[in-house]
Amino acid sequence: MKHVVISALLAVFVIGCGVSDPKTSTMTVNPATAIKVSSLIPYKKGSVIAANIKNECSLDSQLSEFIHAYAVGEGIGVIRQNRVSSKAKGKTLIVQITDAISQGNAFIGHRKFTRIKGELYENGKRQAGFTAARLSGGGAWAGFKGSCSVLGRTVKALGSDVSLWLKHPADGAHLGDAI
Repeated sequence: MKHVVISALLAVFVIGCGVSDPKTSTMTVNPATAIKVSSLIPYKKGSVIAANIKNECSLDSQLSEFIHAYAVGEGIGVIRQNRVSSKAKGKTLIVQITDAISQGNAFIGHRKFTRIKGELYENGKRQAGFTAARLSGGGAWAGFKGSCSVLGRTVKALGSDVSLWLKHPADGAHLGDAI
């Protein structure tokens, strides 16, 4: 029995190693025409998001990384910067994490949720905005995943949603799961 458990855990590890990250490209990005996005997506001021999510998970940096990676994979030039402003020259994407909920666990089942909102500006003028939300129960092998890992799945999906929206930004769009 011990060998069966070890073999199953080894299989999970090998399968997990084979999971690919978002599409990446060797695309050269022109800083003058690229969309700028913050390296750390802020949590909306006044939002009630549990401190353990903010302190233990890296949703703020993961979301920025996934938006960048998926956008580049779609052929959209995106540059991550420490500081972004809606008043800057060129295109700027201002995104905020408005809600994140981490309920459940690996034993009773994960129930994780992340909601964001974003606005695209060009030369200081608002072009379009969106809201987006994603839910996750952890997917395959959820019983072997921690809460931050499952929340990470939500921001990965949101990064993909935002990159597709950037191809054709429609004002008032709702991306992802219906909430």
